[in-house]
Amino acid sequence: MYVSVGKLNEFPSGYVRGFKLNGEDVAVVNLDGAFFAFSNACTHENVDLAETDLDGTRLTCTFHGSVFDVTTGEAIVGPAYKPLAQYNVHIEGEEVLVGKD
Repeated sequence: MYVSVGKLNEFPSGYVRGFKLNGEDVAVVNLDGAFFAFSNACTHENVDLAETDLDGTRLTCTFHGSVFDVTTGEAIVGPAYKPLAQYNVHIEGEEVLVGKD
């Protein structure tokens, strides 16, 4: 099931936006027109990642410094070692839709 999380113009490039998707905390990022969605909770301490720093494709958790690749969910730098759950993003017209197949 896919859910609209907003319009394309609400996602400027490099901006991470968090929201609830069927009770789960999910974040969406636009990287120069490529959209990625992933769990909005650090796998180390459950910290909100939409409030952290994005550098290219790398998202750094401000709590303990774990770094994740938002395109794959991979934990690149610890202390987190589990990857972020990934979600699918579809664009329909001006709508950004997120879900799992």
